[in-house]
Amino acid sequence: IVGMGDSHTIKKMGLTEILESQNGDNLVTCFTDKSKANKLKTIASDIFLLSANAIAEDTGEMVNIDSSCNRVAGSLYGPAEVVFIIGKNKIEKDLAAAIYRARNIAAPINARAHNYGTPCVKTGKCENCFHPERICRATVIYHKRPKPMKATVILINQDLGF
Repeated sequence: IVGMGDSHTIKKMGLTEILESQNGDNLVTCFTDKSKANKLKTIASDIFLLSANAIAEDTGEMVNIDSSCNRVAGSLYGPAEVVFIIGKNKIEKDLAAAIYRARNIAAPINARAHNYGTPCVKTGKCENCFHPERICRATVIYHKRPKPMKATVILINQDLGF
């Protein structure tokens, strides 16, 4: 079973359609069904596909910000294998720049894509708000892969996702 969080990187690549055509019965995504039951199915999959909001070039540390947190949950515990697919636009020089990118570039664009009314949609940067639609509810820094999970990082030489 392959599970996916709501990833614009994966959408832009057309990977969902490819997997659906090859084995759609074993694919669980959160693109249309955002129910709690479906999100739990995605994180209980054998393989979980997602992207990261940013990756630090100097250390390889990755950063993800999440709203309902199913995407980060699936990347930390549950699946036997996690595959991160990351576009070159998400590579930053160090961890501080990666965190900045996740909060002030990826999160506001993602909030806009979901038609949220958060302050960051208006200003284009994190306002550390208390808005009910706040997208920045958890920030995860992946220093190393969670054990005993297998993790693969695929860097794509294209701008993908936010």
